[in-house]
Amino acid sequence: MLTYLVIITTVLVITQIIRVVQNAINLKRQNKALDAQLKQIDEITNEDLKMQKEANRLIVEYIKSKRVMGIEAELSPEEAKKMVSHLKTLKGGD
Repeated sequence: MLTYLVIITTVLVITQIIRVVQNAINLKRQNKALDAQLKQIDEITNEDLKMQKEANRLIVEYIKSKRVMGIEAELSPEEAKKMVSHLKTLKGGD
């Protein structure tokens, strides 16, 4: 009976060791995948910041040109659509 208990206990300990190793391997893989995704998010964020800066620059230039010409600086709906369309073409058509 004692031999039986030793064998069962040994098998259970070995099983648990195998599970811990498998979990460690899976966590390492998930960490690599997460790091890769975070790098992509960082790249998107930098691109978005550049796009926002460019959009702000264009808007400021537009408003300044309206003021220089003595025209009110408000956008009509048509002008707003044109500006949004222009910004989309700068971004790449999204």
